[in-house]
Amino acid sequence: RRMNNKINQNNPWSIDPFSVLLDLKRHWWNILLMALAGAMLGVVAAIFLPGTAYTSSAVYAVLGNSSSPVSNVQNAKRVSTSMISVLGSDALESMVVKDLGGADYKLSASYIADTNLISVKATAATPRLAFLALKSALIHYPALMSNLTSDLYMVTLQAPQIPKTASFSDQLPAKIALGTLLLAGLYCGVVVLLSVLRDTVKNDSDMRHKVDARMIGKIPFLKGNRK
Repeated sequence: RRMNNKINQNNPWSIDPFSVLLDLKRHWWNILLMALAGAMLGVVAAIFLPGTAYTSSAVYAVLGNSSSPVSNVQNAKRVSTSMISVLGSDALESMVVKDLGGADYKLSASYIADTNLISVKATAATPRLAFLALKSALIHYPALMSNLTSDLYMVTLQAPQIPKTASFSDQLPAKIALGTLLLAGLYCGVVVLLSVLRDTVKNDSDMRHKVDARMIGKIPFLKGNRK
């Protein structure tokens, strides 16, 4: 077939969705490999890149005047909800900031399901700062919760300690997803770009514009029957 160069210059490329999808299908294995490579890069980034945080934690048991385990579990649920609100309050933040001198930190509390236990955590950029932030919060929060826990008391099961290793678990899922989407998306973009720029006949319109010949008909090809 002889190409019509004049017409081809006016239509240098065309977008055919079916052709693009077919090219992506042909490269599915490479796309999968790029996604796995991106996930591994996300893990490496979460571990080694600056911004990795350190978390200091403490665990408390909530007990009350009642000796019933069921009551203790219910009390723990109620106290954990109140503690989460207190840890995120401006009043506690001002107290901790006063102790630490305006340092950047994050406090959180979570109820351990089906128990009377509450886990309290502080996350910061350095191990010592995380420890000091949690220690300061645990010193000041009882005053803010005195009216909520008058009939309860809390027993320390795990005291705050200076963390020895970085806690990148919070960043890990996001960075894995980002790395996966970034590399796989970049490779898909290259495949799509090459598919669009490839100067081939992709559909009936290309046949009319790129080939200096008259199309008199089409013969379907069914790969399954190989006919």
